[in-house]
Order: sequence, then structure tokens, then C-alpha cells
Amino acid sequence: MSVADISSHLLADWVPSLPAAVSSSFIGWPPFLLQSARLGRDDVLAPRTQAGRSERQWKSVLSWMLGVAGARHVLASEGYRWIAPLSAFYEGWVQPVDLSAWNPSFPPSAVTVKRRRGTRCRLRPDYVALRSTASKSRSRPYEWAIVEAKGTQTALTKAAICRPDWSRQVRSVVVIVRGWQIAVPRHLVIATRVNPIASTTAGRRLQVRAWNRNEESKESQLPGEAVVDIAAAHLFALFRGVGLRQNALAIGLSG
Repeated sequence: MSVADISSHLLADWVPSLPAAVSSSFIGWPPFLLQSARLGRDDVLAPRTQAGRSERQWKSVLSWMLGVAGARHVLASEGYRWIAPLSAFYEGWVQPVDLSAWNPSFPPSAVTVKRRRGTRCRLRPDYVALRSTASKSRSRPYEWAIVEAKGTQTALTKAAICRPDWSRQVRSVVVIVRGWQIAVPRHLVIATRVNPIASTTAGRRLQVRAWNRNEESKESQLPGEAVVDIAAAHLFALFRGVGLRQNALAIGLSG
């Protein structure tokens, strides 16, 4: 993951209607707050010492944004092409969810996400991600997952286990398509370690770690209308940004 990758991932998450070519100008802080360094045989990214001198709330913002970038980088490396905010499918919203801050709201969807009965977790996962497997399996052309992104100061070694509260959070919802609950075949927790106050570059280096749980016994075929809605949630702001509002609405309403 490079500094330019971070800008691109944040742009895709925040204002997906803008082209990736403007990511470094629209989100221009990574080159000023992050630096590349050589540690042994590895090239790493680390916050500059100036980042550690900021107020506490800005360190929290930095951790959150780098957590988003780390999660999207892992999903891209795993082949997930369509990444939609889970909030686009929440049940009971008084108003539709606006996916891009400056564009119209996403139309009603066939997919509904509800809080799992009995869960004590107050937080919900961040994304639903979808990837094509058509070249490998004709019977199951798509794979999907519920994803939670985290930023943390804790060192993410190979021996580190996923925190129980993170694991509970990514499993705190159920997915319903046209009234039928669909088993979630994969849960992903992706954490990015951010520690800008460490005294050494090695201590400040970014670490990204993902935990995957495949529920083989719950393997399910994602209905085609749900596939369309997830892809539409990913692409809605892009279509609107290039003036194809009717195309976006048509895809969103096609389920």
C-alpha cells in the first residue's frame, strides 16, 4: 500500500463519484503525514513525527481514516470489486441514505440489514463486499462477505487474535432479501495499526491484519436481485457524478 493508494481508497469511500485521478489533490494529506521507510528488507509506511504532536481527536481521525484505507486495500487484494456501505440497507431509516454527501439518495432496495436478535453489540459492521467467481464456478458466480474495518494502536503480529468485541460486531446483523434471511458465508475483520506517538519509525509503521471466518455449513447462493442492489449501491454515486442519474435509479430499482 502506497501513499497514493491511501488517497485513492479514501476518495472511493467518501466521494465515489469523483475519478481516482483527482484523489491526491482532493485528499492531499497522506504525503504530509506519512512517509516511506526501509526496515530491513521491507518497505513500510509510517506516520511522520509531526502527526504525533497533534491533538488527541486528530489522532483518532487519522486512525479511522487509515483503518478505512487498510480495509479497502485488503478487499481489493482479495478481489472484491463491489464494496457498499452496510448503512445503505439498514431497516427503519426515516430518510433514505445519502451515499455520497452531494448526490441524491440511494433508492429503496430488496436487501435489508437488521440487528441480530439477542446481540448486545451497539455497533454494526461497515461494508458488504461482493466479488465475481464466474471464472471458477458457474453454479456460484458471486461470493460476498460482511466486513468490519478498524484502526488500532495495538501491534498486529501473526500471533495476534481478533478481538472478541470486533468479532461480535461483524456478526451483529442479519441480511434479509425480500423477507427471507440469507446466511452470511464470510465475515471479515480488517484492522490497521496506527501509532503516531511512537518514538521510532519501526514503532510508528502501519500494520494491516485481516481475520477471515468462512462458515462452510452456511454457504448460500446470493439472490440475483441482491447482487444488483449491492453493485448499485457501489456504483450509484459514480453514475450520478457523470450525469447518468436515470441509469443509477434504474439499476437501484431493478430488483
